[in-house]
Amino acid sequence: MSEISYATKIAEIKTKLQKAWSEEVISRERYRLLLASDTEPLNAPLSDSELINFERKNGIRLPEDYRQFLKLVGDGGAGPHKGILPLRQRNGDIFPLGSISISNFWCRHNNVIWNWCHLICDGHNFGRLVYTGMTDDTDETYPNVRTEYVLTDLNFRQKNTDFLTWYDRWLDDLLSGKDITSFGLPEELGPSLITFEW
Repeated sequence: MSEISYATKIAEIKTKLQKAWSEEVISRERYRLLLASDTEPLNAPLSDSELINFERKNGIRLPEDYRQFLKLVGDGGAGPHKGILPLRQRNGDIFPLGSISISNFWCRHNNVIWNWCHLICDGHNFGRLVYTGMTDDTDETYPNVRTEYVLTDLNFRQKNTDFLTWYDRWLDDLLSGKDITSFGLPEELGPSLITFEW
């Protein structure tokens, strides 16, 4: 995607986000621990130097769509699940495959507890969102084995979902009044998915 395309998509996201915030469609209480202030849905954007320092310190390259979001929209706050984790609060929490945690949540499907959404910042899956979880202690064959699910675009099953598409879809669902409790989670999990709110 070109910088012009990013600018267009980000302008749309900012408009939707402000609408959801001003109409109080977004629960301010839900995100209060992630926000520096209760007057805006996201924390202040990051500067180029802050982004470069983060990348150098952690030996990764942020996907361009996420980088543009951090520079032009904001750093953490209102978003899917428990919200978007602020980048400036992270100290080396780089996970396998060079991924960073974007959002956390808590749900169970059969014996798997799903609890993180990561953005991959390295290698073949660069820019993809990945949901990860672990089997719980009731699985005698494979206790506490990490499992993962790669999120794909729901409309185009073969196309991978990037951060901006994921965030924009969340805003669309939120503004249209859809139940966002299990937003972004694999639809194959179906009715056996149990989502916990905390």
